[in-house]
Amino acid sequence: MLTVSEVLVFFVLSLLLIQFLKLQWMRRRFPPGPTPYPIFGNLLQMNFRVHHEHLRKVSIFWQLINRLVS
Repeated sequence: MLTVSEVLVFFVLSLLLIQFLKLQWMRRRFPPGPTPYPIFGNLLQMNFRVHHEHLRKVSIFWQLINRLVS
């Protein structure tokens, strides 16, 4: 016997699979390019880089806030 949570997980996975197949079908009309995935889009294909200058600015900002609070 399936529980409610198992049915919900199956339902959500089914919807994601249907959405993915629908995107694949629609993609045939578009020019070649990266495959978009449901929910995540193309986040997995993006090149994220950490900019150390921005991290230093943020850390200095948080240090100042901590000094003001304490």
